Order: sequence, then structure tokens, then C-alpha cells
Amino acid sequence: MASFTSSPPHQLTLNTASILAKFDKLVSDGELFYEYTRPEVLSNSGISLALRSVPSFKHKPLDPTSGPAQSKTHQKPNDGSDIDHADPAYFVAYVHGDPSHSSATHKLIFNKFCVVRPQYLLLAVDPAHKQTEPLNQADWSAACQVLGALGEEPRAAGRIGLEAKESEVEREKAVLGSQRQYFGLYNCSPTAGSSRMHKHVQIFPLPVREHDGMELMENLPTSRGEGRGLPIVIHEEALEATGGLRSADLPGHLHEVARGHVAACKRDLKLGEGEDVVVPLNHVLTQQMMLTIPRRNPTVEGLADHVINAAGMLGHAWAGNVEQEEAWREVCSGRGEVDLGMVYRGLGVPVDGSDG
Repeated sequence: MASFTSSPPHQLTLNTASILAKFDKLVSDGELFYEYTRPEVLSNSGISLALRSVPSFKHKPLDPTSGPAQSKTHQKPNDGSDIDHADPAYFVAYVHGDPSHSSATHKLIFNKFCVVRPQYLLLAVDPAHKQTEPLNQADWSAACQVLGALGEEPRAAGRIGLEAKESEVEREKAVLGSQRQYFGLYNCSPTAGSSRMHKHVQIFPLPVREHDGMELMENLPTSRGEGRGLPIVIHEEALEATGGLRSADLPGHLHEVARGHVAACKRDLKLGEGEDVVVPLNHVLTQQMMLTIPRRNPTVEGLADHVINAAGMLGHAWAGNVEQEEAWREVCSGRGEVDLGMVYRGLGVPVDGSDG
């Protein structure tokens, strides 16, 4: 592997403390929806599941450009986007994903209906780019810049006085504060869990066990090959030797690796070889690793129509209603006709080559 040491020409900087303050103010004003809920950790078939109730999903409209969480001063987008991105209150930063052009390729905004604090959408500036397309090099560059800029501060300071905090919100701020790593996920096509067609990468704080129930990669093998619970095909690329998210060469490396993963997913899913073939998959990007998961179905019988995204494919289930919560509990109880292993084999490609 080549050495990745150079610096990008456009180096995004973000003040995470002020961004969090803005996020909290928008939540307080009713412009964003967020409420902390403690995950319930379940297990079945050797797989761990962090089940989280998400009250904000109850406010999410079927029409993504309508709904109560809009500033009175902004106009709905008329550029063909199905994401309400025009409100300046949600704006965080423009991102230059292509160093050969002076104009921004992406826009970082707050997600309106949040699972965690804070939560972002990294949108392609041009809404003609759709969620059924593979990520291009500018997408990877923008994602690396955002994850690098958000995760630069040390985390230790946020843990002082944890036990003295009385409320969940105070505890959350004490555990996390502005000192945290982040991860990005891309749900390519509705089959892989996307609900909007304007091309976007979602950005989340990296799960912490004491706050989120379990780590993001808990169901993956350790460095000794132990601990894999997920019985599905997952293509992996370790990034420890790539010089970090700020490396100018990393986006090109990720793009080439992802192209190989997409080709592998085509074979996994037995799809055609044409350039225009939509390949349903999930990408997950952290500072240490990039994952690609081929997808056969957005949901399966027994999940109360719960559509599963990339985080769900790693064991982080975000339920929008009581029916979905109870469905996951039934699956994990061992009493139902479907167990957790069967659920994941139906959503992804079984590692044993079976039909699920």
C-alpha cells in the first residue's frame, strides 16, 4: 500500500463546540427534532443488537420538503431535491470535494429528524446526483474532510464529572461534549435503506458503549478473527496505514477500493455487469475502516416494515414506533419463527452462500 502523507488543497475546519451549541438551540426552538433514548442491548444467534427508540421519527413527514421543522423565513427547495436543504438554519458548511474546481461540491447540513446528537447530512450540491449512484471520488473526499474536521479534538475532557450529572441530557453532554470521533454511512438505493433520492452521506457520532449500548463494529471479528456474529458478506478495508482522514491521497484510495467492492457486490448479488446497473449496498466509513455490505432486501418479514440502513446492518436498530420495537424484541427472544441470524441473512447476502 502506498504512503498517504500529503495535505489536501481545501482543508475543512469546523468548530464543533459552536456547532453543538447551534444544534441544541435548534432543538430547543423546535426547528430540529431530537430526544435522547437509552438503547436496549439484546442478543440472539451470536449477534448483539442495540435497539433504540427514536421519537423524532414520529415527526418525519412522508413529503420531505414539508413538515413543522422549518424556519419561517426560508423557501422550500425548487431544484428537484427531495430533501429540505434550503433553510439557512440547518446549514453547517460547504465542502470542496474536487480540488480541481473552486466551487463546493457538497453541503453539510443538520439532519432534521435525529437519532443522536448531533446528526448531519452531507449533500451533493447538485441534486441531479442520486442515491442510486456509487460514491465518486469527490464524495469520498468530502466525507473524509467532514469526518476529519469533526473528530480532531481529544475526547478525554468530556468525561470529567460524569457520575455527578443528573439528567440524561447532561450525562450525554458530559460523556460526549464536542470531543468525539464520527462515522459516515451511505445507503445506496431504497433496497439498502435509503428514503431520499438526493445523493447524501449521513454523518453520526461514533457509538460509545456507555452511551449507545455497544460499539459500532462489535459484531465484526477482532484482529484475531474472533467474534463475528453477522452471518453475511461484508467487504472490509483497513485504513490504519493510510495516513488519516486528512490525507489528500485517501479519497482516491477509497474510491478505487469501493469500485472493487461494488464489483464484488455485483457478483454477490448476481447482477449484470453494465455500468448503469444499480447495486444495492451500504458503505460505512470510520477513521480505521471502510465497509461495504451488499443488500438483497430493505426489510424482512417479522420486522414490522422496519427498513434497515447501514447502521442497522451492523446491529444498531433505530425503531420509529412501538410495533418495530416489539418486533425486534420478539426476534431476539428466541420464541418466534425468525431469529436474528435469519433476519440478517434475509437483508444481506449469507456468507454460507445459501438463499437465507
